[in-house]
Amino acid sequence: MMRADPDDSVFNIDLSLALDRYFGLPDGFWWLNQAYLAIASNEKHSEEFPRMANVAKQRVRQLAPDEAMKRVESGALMLVVREKDEFTQDHLARAAHLSRGVLEMKIHEIAPDKSQPIVCYCSGCNRGALAADTLQQMGYTNVFAIEGGMRAVRASDAQPASENSTQEPS
Repeated sequence: MMRADPDDSVFNIDLSLALDRYFGLPDGFWWLNQAYLAIASNEKHSEEFPRMANVAKQRVRQLAPDEAMKRVESGALMLVVREKDEFTQDHLARAAHLSRGVLEMKIHEIAPDKSQPIVCYCSGCNRGALAADTLQQMGYTNVFAIEGGMRAVRASDAQPASENSTQEPS
């Protein structure tokens, strides 16, 4: 019997869409999907990680996927803060990549203007919110996180127009 790999982003996206359809989840209940996906994919986080992410989410401006894509279409930098292997596996079109672990060291290379609009995202919004919070602490003034992250964008009709993505600076 073939078993789906729960770490495969296509599996997670398909599962996310299937759960939405099966449960008929209205907007705003994407977190239920994420909770299930976290359990299904055996994601293990420290106890502090979700607490810190929730605090960051309270401090940053989160955008619904459609609003985030409107900002990107209007010139905002879309910044994916997933790890390099995750970025290689799947990312949204037009995304610039900086792993969360090097954000503070390399952001100036792709966003030297601290007033430039930046829309951060990850798979589900925790790292995206933490990245947006960090950028605000660094003095960036126009920073957002996509509520629900890439999974929410993929599950919605809000997809960025295709254009080249940018890999993390060396």
